[in-house]
Amino acid sequence: MQQREQEHTTVEGDLTVTGNLHVGREINGMTIKDVIDGMTVRTVFFDNGTSRRFNYARRVNT
Repeated sequence: MQQREQEHTTVEGDLTVTGNLHVGREINGMTIKDVIDGMTVRTVFFDNGTSRRFNYARRVNT
């Protein structure tokens, strides 16, 4: 049975995350502190003071 997962890729194309981007999730040793949805990108702020811009998710089969 195939499942459909969300896949988020940074605008720069250097990081891809499968699953939901939500506050409290850890990615590469950084914890998400805030997520702001814009018109074309989703900005994710981390606990170390950095932020990354992600394209909106696309669905992929897993």
